[in-house]
Amino acid sequence: CEVNMKQVKPIGILTLSASDNCGSLLQTYALKTLIESIYTGTVEIVPFASPKSHLLYDIFPKGIWKKPTKFIKRMVHYKKLRQKKQSYRNFRLQYLRMPEKEIFPSQVNEVSDSYIMLVVGSDQVWNVRMFDFDMCFFGHDFRCPKIAYAPSLGRHSLTESDLYSRIVESLSKFVTLSSREMAGKKDLEEATARNVKFVLDPTLVLDLKEWEKLIGEPLVDEPYIFYYSWAYNIDSLNDIVKREGKRIDCPVYVIDANKWIDINIHKWDFKLFKESGPIVFLNLMFYSQKNFVESFHGMIFAYLFHTNFWLLDVHDCIEEIDTRLLELMRLLRMEDRLLTSKNLKEKDLNSRPEYRRNDKLIEMQRNSYNYLKDSLEIALSNSNNMSL
Repeated sequence: CEVNMKQVKPIGILTLSASDNCGSLLQTYALKTLIESIYTGTVEIVPFASPKSHLLYDIFPKGIWKKPTKFIKRMVHYKKLRQKKQSYRNFRLQYLRMPEKEIFPSQVNEVSDSYIMLVVGSDQVWNVRMFDFDMCFFGHDFRCPKIAYAPSLGRHSLTESDLYSRIVESLSKFVTLSSREMAGKKDLEEATARNVKFVLDPTLVLDLKEWEKLIGEPLVDEPYIFYYSWAYNIDSLNDIVKREGKRIDCPVYVIDANKWIDINIHKWDFKLFKESGPIVFLNLMFYSQKNFVESFHGMIFAYLFHTNFWLLDVHDCIEEIDTRLLELMRLLRMEDRLLTSKNLKEKDLNSRPEYRRNDKLIEMQRNSYNYLKDSLEIALSNSNNMSL
C-alpha cells in the first residue's frame, strides 16, 4: 500500500487491549505486527477500555471495600498483584507502544476522526455475553472505513443481544468481514447477508521468528512443568497436573497472581512464578519440559513452539468441548492431545505430540494474510476517496 505518509492518519486497531490477559495482548501484538508488515504508515492500538474491564483487572476494583473478605485477600497478595499489573502495563508500553491514557465509551467521538481506518479484532470482541463487552467494539461511532480481522463471537450468537438491530446496522458499515471460527462466520453471514471470510487468529499467522525474538533466555534454571489456565478453578484438572509433577519429579509453575486469590496454591504444590505477563508466558511455555494448557491461546503457543503439551478439559469427549477449541484442535491435527479426567487412564503421558507438515494450516495462514492485505488496500482506497 503505497501512500504518502505525510498526508495520512494512523491505522487504528480496536481490540481487547485493556485486558490483563496474555492471549489478548499477544493477539494484539500479532495483528499490529502483521499490519506493519503490509502498511508503511503508523499503526496504533486504540486505547479503548470497557468500564467493566476495570472490574475484572484492577487490583482494587470499584466497590471492593464493600466485600471485606475479598478486600483483605487482595491486601495480603498486594505485592504480587502489583507486580502482575505492572508486567501487563510494561508490555503495552514497550511492545504495543500504547498511550497510558485510556478512552472510555463516552470519549469515542473525540477520537473517531483520528484514524485513516479501523481494524476490529481479533479475540472475543464480538462476544455479546462477555462480561466486559461493549457496543463500541463494533466501531459504530468511528466514521472511517472499518474492516474486521478474526473477531470471535465466543460460544454465543449476536441474536442473544438486546441491541441486535444496532449491531446489524454497525456491521453493514464494515468494508470487509471475517471471523476466526466457522460458527462465527455463519452467524455473521446470517446477520448481514454478506460473505464473511474464515481466517486464523493473528497469533497463528505471525511468523515463528517474530515470537522467538520475544522469548529471551530461560527464566527458570531447572526442569519444570508450565501450567496455564484461564482460571485454575477446576480441582480435577489441577489434580492431574499436580500428580504429573510428582510422577516426573518436576515443579509446576503457574502465573497470574490474581487467579490465585481465592485458590489455595499450596494444596496443589504449584509455584507461582515471581513475574507475570505475556513475555513470561512465552518464556515459560517455550523452555518447559511439558505444558498443560486450558485456554485457546495456550494451545496455540504450545503448538507453535512444538512443545510437549496436553490440552486440559472437563468434558467427557472431544465432541463436547468448546467449539473454538474443537475447531483449533482439528486444524492443528492435535485431537489426541485432549486430556480429561475421563480419558486419563487411556493416555500415555510420556508420549509427545507428532508435529508434521500441515498443508491445511499453511494454506489458511496464506489466505488469512492475503485477506488482511486485500482488506487494508480496499479500506485505504475508500478512505482516500472519502477525503477527496
